[in-house]
Amino acid sequence: MVALLLFAGIAFAANPPQPTYGTANVDGNYGEWNLTNDLFAKMYEAGNPDKTHLSNLYLRYDCENHVLYALVLRVGNAMPEKEENNAWIKIYELSNSPQVYGGSGDNGVPPDFRWVYAGYNRLIGYEASFFLAEGTYNEFEAHINIWRDKTSSTGKRAQGYIQLVLDCPNTQTGTIIIEKQTNPDGVQEMFTFTGDAAGSIADNGQIVVSGLQPGTYTSTEIVPAGWTLTSIVLDDNNSTGDVNSATATFHLESGETVKAVFTNTAEHCELDVEKTAETSFTRTYHWSLKKSVTPEAFELCEEGETVVAKYKVEVDKTGYTDGMWAVTGKIKITNNSPLNANITEIKDVIDGVTATISGVTLPYVLPAGKSIECTYLGLGAMTISLST
Repeated sequence: MVALLLFAGIAFAANPPQPTYGTANVDGNYGEWNLTNDLFAKMYEAGNPDKTHLSNLYLRYDCENHVLYALVLRVGNAMPEKEENNAWIKIYELSNSPQVYGGSGDNGVPPDFRWVYAGYNRLIGYEASFFLAEGTYNEFEAHINIWRDKTSSTGKRAQGYIQLVLDCPNTQTGTIIIEKQTNPDGVQEMFTFTGDAAGSIADNGQIVVSGLQPGTYTSTEIVPAGWTLTSIVLDDNNSTGDVNSATATFHLESGETVKAVFTNTAEHCELDVEKTAETSFTRTYHWSLKKSVTPEAFELCEEGETVVAKYKVEVDKTGYTDGMWAVTGKIKITNNSPLNANITEIKDVIDGVTATISGVTLPYVLPAGKSIECTYLGLGAMTISLST
């Protein structure tokens, strides 16, 4: 079983007799080990530095959980042998029995042990872990057998055991903070963050994560539609913000508090307005009348006498007068921005005449992505006359 890989603090490089302070993964894969910084001791044939250098010992110590992690790797073409009872680590002032050995198993709870292979079946060493309290140990030995009856050791009694000092750095926990700012100000929409500082906040909100060990932490914003992430500003010289990836990277030191301010700007803050218009007016025509009769005068002298008089009426259109001008229609307002719009006035002015708006009560809050419709009526006082 794989032990949890939790970097509880700064991984200080090994400085024998002190190891690297950090953790590792007992899984037979040594990829997380730094073969330069984690090197603790060379292992020689029979523990004698005057003989062949056959393998190396790498150490890390987890201060939080008091676990020592060890990696033993061959040097050159040395061929470790897979012998459970001959692959071990001992601290003689604690016990003559191994603290961990090839038969300890690997269930995720120290002591754990895993053989390390290169390729399919070429054995090159082992990984191990076991509980160990802080302190100084003067009789420490790591051991593995090498092909052709050779032993590889950090040092036997005759040559002197190596010393191990576990003195954890005095680190204080720190805090990282995510703060949200928006343009325009006061937006109630929620912005979501993932990573070490995760959660959802609105404008002026904060995500605060405390109790963190020194190390590197990240937080990434999921930028919502309709918004552009315009800046990430951190109040720490060695922490960074990348707008393209929407990620803040915190390099948290002992006892430090680092804040990242994410500022988003709305992409569309305008309302779309559509209007229909139907016009009407009243026209009064003017006419002239000319009447005539032929004959204009006549006499009737005898009883029963008749005269035919022809009357003529001539009608001529002389002009017209237009008035009672009006325009009416519908106004549709659509809020395509990511923000709610507070509409306080709808005004339609036609040639100096203000139309009457109906169908909506102001002020009106138009939610993002929604529309409203109202009607309007404009009556003109102007008249136009035409004469011919």
